[in-house]
Amino acid sequence: MNGDAAGAASVSGSQPAQTGERGWRRLLPAVAVFLFVQSLPLRALVPIEQTLLLLVPALAACAWVAWRNGGRIWFALVWTGVAMVALSRPMAGDPSYVAFARGWALVLAAAFGAFGLAFRTKPFFTRAVWTLSAASVLFGVVLFASGVSSRTVERVISAELSDRVESSVASWRRPTTTPEWAELERKSPESTKAIGETLDAMETQMRAIPPFGTEFFPAILLLESLVALGLAWSLHHRLSRTRIGPPIAQLREFRFEDQFIWGIIAGLVLVLIPRFAAYKTIGLNLLLFFGVLYAVRGLAVLAWFLLSPGRWMGLVIVSVFVVLWPFPLSLGLGDTYFDWRRRVRPSNQGSSQ
Repeated sequence: MNGDAAGAASVSGSQPAQTGERGWRRLLPAVAVFLFVQSLPLRALVPIEQTLLLLVPALAACAWVAWRNGGRIWFALVWTGVAMVALSRPMAGDPSYVAFARGWALVLAAAFGAFGLAFRTKPFFTRAVWTLSAASVLFGVVLFASGVSSRTVERVISAELSDRVESSVASWRRPTTTPEWAELERKSPESTKAIGETLDAMETQMRAIPPFGTEFFPAILLLESLVALGLAWSLHHRLSRTRIGPPIAQLREFRFEDQFIWGIIAGLVLVLIPRFAAYKTIGLNLLLFFGVLYAVRGLAVLAWFLLSPGRWMGLVIVSVFVVLWPFPLSLGLGDTYFDWRRRVRPSNQGSSQ
């Protein structure tokens, strides 16, 4: 997620980290949340909850690109070995879904490595978008060639997400089946009733996830994969001295090509025009994927005008995204036409770059 200036930066051989790389303080918590997402309440929304499958092969791809840039081959071999171990580990779930998860991880890593070699001077976000596009097309071709129908894919996805919900609900309900709970009900019936009502409400909300997650599965999978690629890119540049591209810029510098607005337009056309009702799900996924990107761009604009936000201001920005998401989305869409950050700041705020 680099600015235009970063996108023009060159990559030459084995170089130490350039300016713009940051330490581990923010990266490690992000990696931890990503790796342990299967322990979170909304794990049923995550397409591939074994997120190590996405992260490690992408790291291996980065290592091989680094080798072509003059890095050490042993580094690439080590990460390839780790990726093979991660991909071969036993996984719970439907065998078809497990095969899908492993296949997508391999295709994603291969495409990321290929575009890493083809676009050596391009910023991360450009390579990532090309990677997601190519991986989606290739995976779709594979499914079509194998004779798997869309209904079969939808049924497998729905069953996987439903199984996760059932597992989560069962873990919440388990304490209410113990003798200790029965004793608590006898001593404090009002408290146990309130807890039971809370669990009922949570179960109702959880059971609404599988239909939503199934319908928006492609968009959520692409967003999850984008996060995995970004973390792999950042980890590589902290573990290796060989650069494979410009550093990922700070949030406030995040932008992308204005042509992405056509993703929003295409989504609206497919959703709103009755003639394309058969493709409404595709339109909804386009709106979700590009909508999230534009919302993040809106947050970047907000962060830009708040200069260098501290810890508390970062919390404010995240809160704006979660609670008032239409505002950063509108701000991001508006940035396509007004390009807020290229406007000259007042003199008391310093220069814009």
